[in-house]
Amino acid sequence: MEIVSMENSATIHQIIVSGAALLASTAQINRAPPSPPPPPPPPSWTTFRSSSSASV
Repeated sequence: MEIVSMENSATIHQIIVSGAALLASTAQINRAPPSPPPPPPPPSWTTFRSSSSASV
């Protein structure tokens, strides 16, 4: 009966170690620097039309 108890203890220990390794690897992924903000949008078509018609 003691052998079964030792095997259960070893299995539980392995599960805990594997879970800790999984959490550690996930935490490294989440610490990545944020991406830069997107560029500003291009000028609208209505702004372009009004400025080009003024020069004609």
